[in-house]
Amino acid sequence: FGRVMLALSCAAAAVFAIAYFVNINMPDISLRVAAMQTGINASYPGYVPRDYSVSSITSESGKVTMEFTNSGTGDAFTLVEEASSWDSNALMSNYVKEEFGENYNTVREQGLTIYISGSDAAWVNGGVVYKIDTTSGSLTNKQIKSIATSL
Repeated sequence: FGRVMLALSCAAAAVFAIAYFVNINMPDISLRVAAMQTGINASYPGYVPRDYSVSSITSESGKVTMEFTNSGTGDAFTLVEEASSWDSNALMSNYVKEEFGENYNTVREQGLTIYISGSDAAWVNGGVVYKIDTTSGSLTNKQIKSIATSL
């Protein structure tokens, strides 16, 4: 009886450990699957503002969209990563001027040119256009810069 209980306990502990590690790595696993489907080198930000967590990851041709929500306040923002051959000047001409008008600031941080309008932002890095759209609540400039430099 003792050996059976020991074996069952070890098996249960192994199942819980596997489930725990899968749960922790689920956003990264989901992102890797979406990146393979779209053919772009999408990445999960190394910095996510406090109390925010990824709530969904979707993909379509050449584009990965991650939605982050704050479970306490209900605030949310979306991070879009899209394959592109644009540089920062092309991004400004083709996206920033159309979406933000003249209401934006240009911030240079660790070699990136980040265009920020309110809590929304856009930048280019390594053949990928990144866009942050706050659907509710707001992000500070410091949070936006931290997200951008962590990708």
